Amino acid sequence: MEMQQRGLFGFHFSNLIQRGREDFKRGQREFDGAQQ
Repeated sequence: MEMQQRGLFGFHFSNLIQRGREDFKRGQREFDGAQQ
């Protein structure tokens, strides 16, 4: 039971990281565009 919860948490966590990374890249691109 505990392993299942940990797996679910890890899945959600990696999804959050992936989404955060994409948002970060998008933000960086907009920031670079604003600076020029």
